Amino acid sequence: MHLIRSAIILIGLVFLVSCANEGVRPVNPAATARLESVPKTMARVVIYREERYMGGMLSPTVTVNGRDLVNIGSGTVFVGAFKPGHYVFESNDKNSGTELDLKAGTSMFIKMEIVPGVWRGNGRLTQVAAEQGMFESKRLEPVKLHDIEAPEYR
Repeated sequence: MHLIRSAIILIGLVFLVSCANEGVRPVNPAATARLESVPKTMARVVIYREERYMGGMLSPTVTVNGRDLVNIGSGTVFVGAFKPGHYVFESNDKNSGTELDLKAGTSMFIKMEIVPGVWRGNGRLTQVAAEQGMFESKRLEPVKLHDIEAPEYR
């Protein structure tokens, strides 16, 4: 009995230590390459979602000007090259979104977070500072091509 209790305590301690030592994730070279791939004649729009347990199985769709753009899963980043102009980005949380007037050579970062809903979570979009967005997004996995709904951004 003493041996079983000691094993359970040891497993619990290992679990707690592993959670406490997560720290900052290393930079992902694939995400960094994607972030640097946008030509200066276009505007770079980065939409990302940090990896979280809550809502981890959800992949809310982000729309641009009313058209489906990309499904953002937990721990992924989308980098799009947009022509200069006015764009409206939304998701299924209709209380959030952002309007952008994009200019060539500029970068905009939009962060998605899952907020609880009645039957399922919703994707809330928030525009973040470039320094924060760059730091957080280059540590994520690029979205898979099949998650990009708009073919012109694949």
